[in-house]
Amino acid sequence: MIGELMSEALLFATAGLVALPLLSRRFRHALRPDEHVRFNAASIISGLVFLEVALMVCALPVVASVGSGHLADRHFFPGDAFIGWTSAGIAALAALAMILGFVRFRRIERSLRVEPWIGSHEQRDDHDLVVLDADEPMAYALGGADPQIVVTTGLVKRLPPDELQAVLDHELAHIRLGHGRFLALLGALEPIAQVVRPLRHVTAAARFAIEHSADAGTGDAGATRRALVRLGGRPEAGTVAVAAFAVGEIAERIHALSVPPQERAIRGLRPMLYFSAFGLAGLSLSTLIVYWI
Repeated sequence: MIGELMSEALLFATAGLVALPLLSRRFRHALRPDEHVRFNAASIISGLVFLEVALMVCALPVVASVGSGHLADRHFFPGDAFIGWTSAGIAALAALAMILGFVRFRRIERSLRVEPWIGSHEQRDDHDLVVLDADEPMAYALGGADPQIVVTTGLVKRLPPDELQAVLDHELAHIRLGHGRFLALLGALEPIAQVVRPLRHVTAAARFAIEHSADAGTGDAGATRRALVRLGGRPEAGTVAVAAFAVGEIAERIHALSVPPQERAIRGLRPMLYFSAFGLAGLSLSTLIVYWI
């Protein structure tokens, strides 16, 4: 009975941690835009780590019995050896899926990086600005050791100077805030999200936070809003895995930029979000500790 309660508590806590970006999206104005991104990443990683540890703890007795011939029947999740082997399989498949998702993300990043002999390159202080000759309006950023901001001539022709500068500032914010790390995490989760469909809502909420953080980093909310309106509804094929301007919930991003600063901080909501995160993490950790007592 106690084992069942512990396993149910752990599943509730880990699922809650992974799903917290949905709550933080609902109350996004309680957090600073860059803080919102870090909060989501920490909650998702914590939930996944705790669940993976629990699966391995459950699998360890039955896996250890293979060489000894002695079958241990103590599992974190109630059940017999079948539960142990099932936990081992889920842990291995989840780890493999995330590795494959991460590798796919890096491959997309490499394919989008523009070589020096393609397009027009302008080396700026902390990045390489690349202009590609293409009619489709497009802009995206690539971080790493050699950061790039890539735009097309179609985008340059379509936007007035202030809106074009807002787009460039948006992409530069992605690089300076290190959003590539968080996008890599979401890329690693993509194969699992294809199977566990509710996880798609979580990754969508996390991507919104990343794009809103870059929107807030432009310094000209008005020009950013106008650029979003002008480019909205034009998905940028092949760039959704990386930091691209006209992707995500355009209408929600425009609304987020329209909220006056004095209305953004809602008293009590920020502590509530952190209390939820620490409470769920504490519940996850305590169930694992109690299991060994």
